Amino acid sequence: MRRRDTTLTEFMDQPDCDPDRLVATFRSFGSVNRLLSGWNRVYRREIRPILRSMPAGGPVTLLDVGCGGGDVLHALVFRARREGYDVQGTGVDPDPRAIAFARDRGLEGIRFVEGRLEDTDLEADIVISNHVLHHLSDPEVAGLLVLSRERARSAVIHNDIARSRTALVLFQLLRPFYPGSFICADGTRSIRRSFRPAELKELARQAVKASKADGGWRLLRAGPFRTGLVWTARSEAAQ
Repeated sequence: MRRRDTTLTEFMDQPDCDPDRLVATFRSFGSVNRLLSGWNRVYRREIRPILRSMPAGGPVTLLDVGCGGGDVLHALVFRARREGYDVQGTGVDPDPRAIAFARDRGLEGIRFVEGRLEDTDLEADIVISNHVLHHLSDPEVAGLLVLSRERARSAVIHNDIARSRTALVLFQLLRPFYPGSFICADGTRSIRRSFRPAELKELARQAVKASKADGGWRLLRAGPFRTGLVWTARSEAAQ
């Protein structure tokens, strides 16, 4: 646990994984993310202030990179609309199985695009990701930081797991609640692959240096055993 284990591959990422368990995993992500991912706090502290500051007259666009089955994107768009904000969502993911599942949910006002962000011309007011960073190598994370910032007009929010032995132990308590899925097996691998806050902070510094851009990245605190990075146009302008 002193170093992230990038040799591990999650079962659901394997092209020949059990399709029934994969669908069960996509279905379970909604409850797992509500319980552990801290997006309610992220919405209150990061997204809602941006929505309030946006001029009226057009929709605010939200782009979810590596959207998986679309549960996080749907929850954020639904909450924003419930509060009276005009928000349109787009999810992009290279896994056709995830996109097929997301599209089958029939979420109004949200579209899903199969592919990698770098192979599209997608951009948005707010770019987010959930549990994407730990899937990537260090250079890939730095590249995503640069690209996501280029595609965002107002903010980028990358929300992920913080690697710790305590998180690894506590996550096992969920095993009885998600039978027939990859949630627990992949969750432990995700924790081992994930970053510690200082590691992400250093990658952000390297990405800024390599792109010769101004600063602006700061650590995200979404909750226990969580880490991530946030960039906002306001924070860059203040520097």
